[in-house]
Order: sequence, then C-alpha cells, then structure tokens
Amino acid sequence: KRDDSFRKPDDSFRKRDDSFRKPDDSLRKPDDSVRKPDDSFRKPDNSFRKPDDSYRSPHDSFLKFQDSVDESDDSFGKPDDSLRRRRDSYLRKFPESSSREQACGKFLSFSQFVWGSMFRREPHWDPIHMVCDPCKLHVTHVTTMETFNQDARPLLRRLGLEEVLDDVSNDDQVDKEMTMIVDYNFQRVYHERESHLLQPCIGPRELAFRLWHNFRWRGYIDPDMDYQIPEYSGELRVREDLMIQLWRARTSGLQNRDKMARAKKHFRNAAFLSLGKELFEDVTGKYDLDFKLFGYEDKREELRALFKPES
Repeated sequence: KRDDSFRKPDDSFRKRDDSFRKPDDSLRKPDDSVRKPDDSFRKPDNSFRKPDDSYRSPHDSFLKFQDSVDESDDSFGKPDDSLRRRRDSYLRKFPESSSREQACGKFLSFSQFVWGSMFRREPHWDPIHMVCDPCKLHVTHVTTMETFNQDARPLLRRLGLEEVLDDVSNDDQVDKEMTMIVDYNFQRVYHERESHLLQPCIGPRELAFRLWHNFRWRGYIDPDMDYQIPEYSGELRVREDLMIQLWRARTSGLQNRDKMARAKKHFRNAAFLSLGKELFEDVTGKYDLDFKLFGYEDKREELRALFKPES
C-alpha cells in the first residue's frame, strides 16, 4: 500500500510532464517554416558541389568545375568575350587538348569561374572582413598588396628588423615570385601525390604557355614578346626553356615599365567587362564592406564606369 501511494504522485508528475511537452511541439511548427528558406538557399550550393564530390582534392575543384556549367549558356559571358577567344588558339597550338578539355574544364571562362565562386566558401575568395573581423581583431596596421613594399619598411622598423629589406628591391621580389610560381605549378602537376589527376589534363608545353600569359597579364614581362613553344615536350627541358624565355622578356619589359603597366590594366578591364554588368554588381555587392573598410571604393567606381555607355 505504501508503495502504491508512493506511485500516485509520480503519475501526477507525468501528467504535468505531458502537458509541458505540448508547448514544445507547438514551437517546432514555426521552426519548420523557418527552415524552408534555408533549404531553398542551399539548393544552388548543393547542385554546384555535386560534380566536385567525386574529386578528392579540393585544390583540383577548378578542373571539375566545368561539369557544372553549360558552356553554351551566354548568360555567363558575352559571346565576344576576349578571354574566351583564346580557346581556338590553344587548340591549334596544343591539339592534344581537344580530347581532354571536357574532363578537365580548363577552358572555363573567367565569368563562369567568378559565378561559381559566389556559391562556395573558399578562404581565398571570402571577403576579408569575414576572415578577419575588424570588430573582434584589435588591428594596429592595415596594408594592401599594392602598397605592401613601401608599407613593409616602417612596420619592420618598429620591430627592429628594417635591415631585412636593405638589399631587397621590388624587382627582386617580382623575380623571386616568378620563379616560385613556375616551380610550384610544375611541382604540383608532375611531382606531387595528386599529380595523376592533373597530368592527363595539361602537358608541360601548355602549362608553360599558360604561365607565360599569366606573367604577361600581371605586367611582369614585355607584352609584345610571345612564348616560343619548343619542339621537345619533356617536363624538365620545357621548364628550363621557359625560365630562359621569361628572363629575356622580363629584361626587355623593364626597359619600358609603362608598356607593361598598360598591358596589365588593359587585361584587367577586359576581364571585368567579360563578367557582364549584372554579375559585376553581384560580385561588388559581396565585397561591398571590404571596399569601404580598405579604401577600394574609387577602384570599384573606376571598374563600374567600364559598363557605362560612352556619351
């Protein structure tokens, strides 16, 4: 009897517990409605990532990116896109590329590449204020890539390390950067664990050809000098020959720095124009706070003016 009487309060407690759960159930209904927009937001991201799921290396996602984009869709860039027109010249110079391009996606346009970057998180493309929150970091100095060299000296002076830059010039840094970029790309394609994924997509001569244009567009070499494709195709010989040609073009370019700067600006304008106005506004909207925080609003307006019809 004592045991039965002891259980009765427990039963009453359970009743209260059941009634307590009802409000919790009611709370779930609004939660379901809240989730719907989130699910709809994720759909583009999930559909964009599907082609990349089978690729094991995140660094190679660019090569598989084309599978998720229809190249015939003009909404990703104008048909007369100056960057896309290089495709035919690539195929003439490297006929072996035609059978590989679909698997590698290496003829992706700049507009397609930028459009894809809007749907995925990647530290290199994330707005700086999201990577380094200015409200949480106690920033003492802010520098940009354009003024890095001139900013480095006063910063190092405060640390007592100014002598590090005594024998280093901007030209020296560019020379080292060019060597580093060539070494990195040849190492990545031919000597790393995941090289078997990249080698079928690009041969040594085509890699050298692409690197040449990369440096031309950066304003590092004489824009009037063309890469002379060697007859041999061995990786080591092609790399050595590329470095010889690059230093010749670099030496020639330093004789006329303004010409290199004009070529760089021309390419930059052509690249942004290939996005189209709508995608350009989407991209600048994504980085709007960065433009304001780091003093790039004038450059944004300079690029935006490219889309305005001439009066």
